[in-house]
Formats: sequence, structure tokens, C-alpha cells
Amino acid sequence: MMIISENIHSLKSYVVQKFKSHRVMMDSIVYLVKGEKTALIDTSHFVTAEGLIQKMRYLTDFDVEDLSYILLTHSHADHSGGLSLFKRCNTKALVACHESGKDSVEVYGGVTPDLSLHNGDRIDLGDGQVISVIHSPGHSQDSVCFLTSKEKALIVGDSVGPGVDDAFERIQSTDDDSFGGPYVERIPWLGVLNDAAAYIDTLNTLGKIDFNILLPGHGVPFSGSMAKQYLDRCVAHFDLVDKIITEIPENDYKLLVEEICKKYVGLGFKGLPREPWNMCVFTFETVNAFLRRQGRL
Repeated sequence: MMIISENIHSLKSYVVQKFKSHRVMMDSIVYLVKGEKTALIDTSHFVTAEGLIQKMRYLTDFDVEDLSYILLTHSHADHSGGLSLFKRCNTKALVACHESGKDSVEVYGGVTPDLSLHNGDRIDLGDGQVISVIHSPGHSQDSVCFLTSKEKALIVGDSVGPGVDDAFERIQSTDDDSFGGPYVERIPWLGVLNDAAAYIDTLNTLGKIDFNILLPGHGVPFSGSMAKQYLDRCVAHFDLVDKIITEIPENDYKLLVEEICKKYVGLGFKGLPREPWNMCVFTFETVNAFLRRQGRL
């Protein structure tokens, strides 16, 4: 458990996923936001939800029975998969997701959402805590971010490349207020993109928002100057990948991904996994998203 602020706590869970010859420990983060009412942001995987419920009961001041809302950043199973277990513990909590994701939430979360979210919606938790909804497609069409009014915390799900793990070199932070201590180990990771054009538009939109804390769905949070700096690095990272793909005419997708990763190493991105396409650093879906943006697919 991490205490982000007096009114925001995070809980992290892990699940082992297999990619061909590799087994990878994948993390997933849910957030609790409190006003007079309490909202849970995302539910993690189905297999980890029961553990999260127990952590809520014994490690925090929150209780699943006290939830008024369950808000989903998007419908993917590592964010909505635990929904049915949370609803089993609290049938009164209202489930909300972007309007374009309701059918997918029923499939992956096993629950029909009560509310459809739209860009600009506001969810009033009382006691001055209001959550604003920002539609943020790119990773998925139904992705949204949530901005809290008290802390100006931007909860992004997978809308921004997640703060990745020790497989990537570290960047030094001189901001003592940043989470993670003096070193924050993040080179941005695109993850899976559904729409590359929408993704870069989302990054540019989020860059214009006034926020103090950036809370991703995976990895670590960022505060102070590191929050904005990380977002800027995500934009630069996108431009770099776009340039690399533009320069490679090969239509063999696996070879294309291999060439991208070779160029990464040449550009000084150290510590990349031996087979990064197996690790979802790059996926065929992401490459296709760039090719569509470039008019090559």
C-alpha cells in the first residue's frame, strides 16, 4: 500500500503472465479516492481482486463496503477483471466506464456498468473532492483519465506509457518531492496502442492540464517536476518510435519489431529484454497503430 495523500491511497497487485518462452511478473495498481464518499479506480485482474479486497480491509482506512463508486480507466482485463468480486462485496457501488467500453466491461468484468462516462463529466465525492473525467483514447478507445480537485492528481490508467520496471535505465530526479526517492527508474514504455494518432493527441491534451501528481495503472507514481517531465518524455519517446518505424520499409512485422529494438539499443536504451516483442514493449498491434498513422496500412 502507498499513501499518495490523506485522501488517496494506492494498492498494487501482481500476476504472472506467460509470453511464449517467458514468464513475466506484471503489476497492476488500483486507487482509492476519498471525499464524503469513496471511489475505487480500477479493480485489477480477477485473480488478484480478492487479495486487494483483503488489503483494503486490513491495511487501509477504506473498506470495500463503503465504496460509492467503482470507476474504470478502461475495460481491459487487468483493470476491470476484478469487478465482479468487488460488486459481490458491495452491490450498492455504482460502476462507471466510458460509454464506448460498456460492452467490453460486461465481458471482462462480468458486470453491466451503471453509468456511462463522457469527456468533461464530474463526479462529486463531497468534502470538496470532485473527480473530473478526461477521455483519453490511444491505448484503447474507451480509455479515460481522472483528475482529483483536491490534490490535482491525474489518474491515467494506461493512457500514458506506464512507469516501467528495472528492465530500463534510470533517470535521476533532483526533485525531493518525487515519489521513489532520488532515482526514478523510468524510460517511457508505449505498451499496447490501439490508435497511435489518438495516443499522441491524448499526450498533448494531458500536457495542457494543471496537475501535481501522475498516477499510472502500472509501475510507480510521479510527483513534483517529475510528473510533467515524465509526460514530456512520453511524447519524445513516441516521436522517436514514429521516426524509427518511418525509416524501416520492411513489412515483415516481426523483423520490423526486431529492427526497432536494435535501433533502440544503438540509441542508448540499455537493458532491453532479449525478446522485447514477447514482453509487450512492442506488439504487432502497436506497430500496426503506427503504420496506420503513417498511412502504410
